[in-house]
Amino acid sequence: MRVIILPIYYKKNKEIKECRLNLIDSDELCVIEIAWGSQSARYEADSFFQALIEIRLDLEKDGGIIQCNGSDRHIFPSPLQMAMGGEKAYLLEIGKQATLQNIYDIFDTNKPNLDCVTVLEQKEFYNQWFHSLGG
Repeated sequence: MRVIILPIYYKKNKEIKECRLNLIDSDELCVIEIAWGSQSARYEADSFFQALIEIRLDLEKDGGIIQCNGSDRHIFPSPLQMAMGGEKAYLLEIGKQATLQNIYDIFDTNKPNLDCVTVLEQKEFYNQWFHSLGG
């Protein structure tokens, strides 16, 4: 089990709350247990990135955006990265192929100019990037 502490930013009231993530990699599923304030929840998915998306969608209902590389507009895993657990993802640039030099851990906060956005905004950028390559 890996334990990570991350901030959640609530734009409406300009408030930051801390959350604790417990990452559990079982044989069949990737599990994230999250606790923040007096709340807690458990998410299970085929990859950690997908479980993080589910957490983000629930936090967005209250205006919260978890602050980590996996929430950044320009970070998205390839299908192979997802199949390998989804903890790593590429930094995507319009018109450019993703490269091995631009891989980030989705639970870190070390990407320069971290731009954490909603799940929809991230997926919209991914689609723009994909089409910029002729896809």
